[in-house]
Amino acid sequence: MYNAVSKINYLSENCSWLNADLETVLGMAIQCEAVISIRSGFCDLLYKLGERLIVIYPNKSFFEMYSLNKMFEVNNIKEFVYTNDLLNEIMGA
Repeated sequence: MYNAVSKINYLSENCSWLNADLETVLGMAIQCEAVISIRSGFCDLLYKLGERLIVIYPNKSFFEMYSLNKMFEVNNIKEFVYTNDLLNEIMGA
């Protein structure tokens, strides 16, 4: 599952896009193998997913201010600062 306003076609083979209310999306996210999300309040609600939560920050300063690992005093959330090569980094290519 990924968090986006609209469907991202190149992710469709491996991920699901839902147009649903927050309660439905949270329920589905808990059941997913992984959730990829830009840093938003949605991530705060899912921090207990730990390593199944992949969070993307728009820049380094935003990451330093709003890191979920730091905020919730954990170290198992996968956090990335956006770069042009980010998709390859996340997917392990």
